[in-house]
Amino acid sequence: MSSKSNDKKKEILGRYGIIVTFLLIFGLAIVIAAGKIVFTNEGKEWRKVGKEEFKLSDRIILPKRGNIFTYDGKIMATSEPLYGIYMDFRAGGMIKDTLYAKVDSLSIALSKKFKDRSAAQYKNII
Repeated sequence: MSSKSNDKKKEILGRYGIIVTFLLIFGLAIVIAAGKIVFTNEGKEWRKVGKEEFKLSDRIILPKRGNIFTYDGKIMATSEPLYGIYMDFRAGGMIKDTLYAKVDSLSIALSKKFKDRSAAQYKNII
């Protein structure tokens, strides 16, 4: 019986050796690839790509909070989106003559859309 158990141990150790060898080769390949990226010109190119792709945004985006319900299922608090429209009159693409020619139609459209001011009030603001 001892020869059969020794044969099984040798078979298991052989399989274990193959797996360990494969994992060592795989780990060595990872170390070589990382070293190649760190110490060669390829690494400089990847760092350049990373700097181009990584851009910080100047806007803060708040998460949606959702609804809060009372014990009987009625809504106690809810989140509503808030939108704003802004216009930069000092932008390079804006020509004063064009704005002055279209200010009447723009103020009428804004008053119809938002209904918080009259067309004359929007014209005075613009």
